[in-house]
Amino acid sequence: MAKFYGIGTGPGDSTLVTIKAVNTIKMLDILYTPEPRKGADSLALSIVKKYLPEDLEIKSRHFPMSNDSFEKIQVWNDVSSEIVSDV
Repeated sequence: MAKFYGIGTGPGDSTLVTIKAVNTIKMLDILYTPEPRKGADSLALSIVKKYLPEDLEIKSRHFPMSNDSFEKIQVWNDVSSEIVSDV
């Protein structure tokens, strides 16, 4: 059975990522990272990059940084169905 983890990256300094987050990242098969805009670099990925195993599959998905609840729900539903189909 697949598991989905939500991992916080802390306040933005990669040295402040928790040991538990790093240990969880090291056991992942796939890491999904948020993009603030389609094609934009993920701040979360840049924070944890130094802890990633070389063979880790990384998939970026657009999560809007918006106050529009409808837009966020729509994107989350789309991303959720993509993740389920990957498993």
